[in-house]
Amino acid sequence: MVIAGTNMPIITNGLVLDADANNSTIKGLAIVGYRPGTDFRNGFAILILTNGNKIEGNFLGIAPDGITAIPNNRGVEIINGSDNVIGGITPEQRNIISGNSSIGIAIFGNIGEFSTGPGAFDNQVIGNYIGTNSDGTSAVGNNTNVQVSEGAKRTIIGGLTSSERNLISGATSYGILLGGSGTDNTEIKGNFIGTDVNGTGGIPNQTRGIFLTQGVISTSSTKQVTVARNIISGNNGLATSFTFSPASPGTIPL
Repeated sequence: MVIAGTNMPIITNGLVLDADANNSTIKGLAIVGYRPGTDFRNGFAILILTNGNKIEGNFLGIAPDGITAIPNNRGVEIINGSDNVIGGITPEQRNIISGNSSIGIAIFGNIGEFSTGPGAFDNQVIGNYIGTNSDGTSAVGNNTNVQVSEGAKRTIIGGLTSSERNLISGATSYGILLGGSGTDNTEIKGNFIGTDVNGTGGIPNQTRGIFLTQGVISTSSTKQVTVARNIISGNNGLATSFTFSPASPGTIPL
C-alpha cells in the first residue's frame, strides 16, 4: 500500500502515533512525498510520540521499486517516545528509509525545543537499509541518515549480529549525527557505514560517517557513547569526528 503526500498540503505528515497509540505496528507500507512547511516541523512519513511501537518492512522516502526517491522531509521521527523499534532481525522487518530531503531517522528527547515531554529512552534501530536502494548496492541518500539528539538516552543503533546490522550509507551529509547535551549512552554497534551491503564496496556518506557534536558526552567515567565493531569505510569526508569546546568537554570510549 502506498500513502502519498505529493498532493497533500505541505504541512501534513503521513502517519502520526499520538495520545494512547502505544504498542502499535506499522508494517508493509510505502510512505512518500510528504513535504515540510517553512519551519521544517512537518512532512514526516511517520511521527511517533508514544511508546512501544514497531516500524517494520516499510519504504519511506523511496518508491516500492526500491530505487526511485520520492522524498519526505523525514522518514521516521520519534519525539519523547520510548521503547520503539525501527526494523528487526528478519529481511521482512527491514525498512528501506532513503531519499528523504532532511533526516532518515530522527530520535529526539526532552531537552531544547521538546522540553515539555517525558523524554526518549531505549529506542532501537536495527536491520534497516538507510540511504541506499533496497538491494543495498547504490545510494538513494537522505541528507542525514540517522540523528539522535535533544537528550535522547540509551538509543541502540545496530547490534553485534549480522541480522541486527544497519546499512547506513549514501547520505548527502552525515551517516550518523549525535548531538546535544544529555544525549547519553548511545550504542552504535555492528553497522556498515559508508559501504555497500557486503561491506566491500563504497557507498559514501558525503561529509562524515559518524559525527558527535559537543554536549553529546561528558567527562564522566560512565561510558556515554559506545562505538563497536562497525565497518566505517568509503566515506568522502571523515570516518568519525568529534566536536568539543571548553564549555562542553568530552571523552570517547571506543
